[in-house]
Amino acid sequence: MKKFFVLFFLSLFVFFGNAQSYVITHFQSEYDTLENFHSVNMEEFLDGKDPYAWEKTFDFGFDFPFFGNNYNEVTLDYESVGYFPQSPEFNIYMFSADFVIAPIFDTAQIDSEVRYDLITENNLKALVIEYHNVYVYDEFMENGPNHFVNFQIWFFENGVIELRFGEIDLANCSYYFPGQGFSFDNENPMGEIYGPWISINNNDFSQSACFFGDHSAPGILYDDDDNCGVLTSIPPEGFVVQFSPEAAVSSIQPEPSPLKNFNIIQQNDILRIQGDPNCFSSCSVLDAMGKRIAFTNKMEMELVSDTPQILFVHIEGKCGTEVHKVFVP
Repeated sequence: MKKFFVLFFLSLFVFFGNAQSYVITHFQSEYDTLENFHSVNMEEFLDGKDPYAWEKTFDFGFDFPFFGNNYNEVTLDYESVGYFPQSPEFNIYMFSADFVIAPIFDTAQIDSEVRYDLITENNLKALVIEYHNVYVYDEFMENGPNHFVNFQIWFFENGVIELRFGEIDLANCSYYFPGQGFSFDNENPMGEIYGPWISINNNDFSQSACFFGDHSAPGILYDDDDNCGVLTSIPPEGFVVQFSPEAAVSSIQPEPSPLKNFNIIQQNDILRIQGDPNCFSSCSVLDAMGKRIAFTNKMEMELVSDTPQILFVHIEGKCGTEVHKVFVP
């Protein structure tokens, strides 16, 4: 068990960012399904469109920054692939694969749909799109609902994109091969692998960020989309892959403050922030070189280190900014 010795740190800390426009982090959190939501599939059906092979434009309700441009909407489809206005290419691949919902009038599978809502989490507005109990198309057509997939895509107003994994059961899905990915050929685990992809890119692919391989020891690749690979393992429920714009993490310069609104405690590798939740917005953890290694919009996170090091816990909220210095032996 690691012990965290916490000192309140009230000095200027500057982060010198990397060259890429986005930083990828991943961490374990919790997964909460949308309770108040709109159904993409029912809306498409009522509009006389295909509720299964759909493409829909979602309004953010705010300006969303993405690779240097601001957008007020994004278009995604049933495969969890998306693009921004005027883009000649797809820009977003969030666990992308050939998904389908159950028939919308199948009362036994009525809880299968794609949901969305505009919410506020820790004082940040977000568009949330949830693929709720969806299925791999080929498997569902051949063998019915013997598996299921749940995940969410979060677009925060500060430009952060999160892929949050819910419960996924592919044990009986013959078109998924552990260690390989989804295949169009359920008899050949080495051929015709087509996903799932987790990546973002600008309009000409000159800038990109890709998360691939085994989620527990992933490959992370910047500005090299040609060599981006698929995810080869299935993360547990609550696992988060986060894409943060460099602007959100590259200029961390908290003003010295005599206030101490929060305390930090640690138990079993869980870092908990104690204080008024109304003052809390987000928390970033940086190493001594200024590289962000964890981020959360919640007041606790899993924080594991393989080597002794000093970390900086950067807390932001409407009550001000605090930086706590943490030693991990």
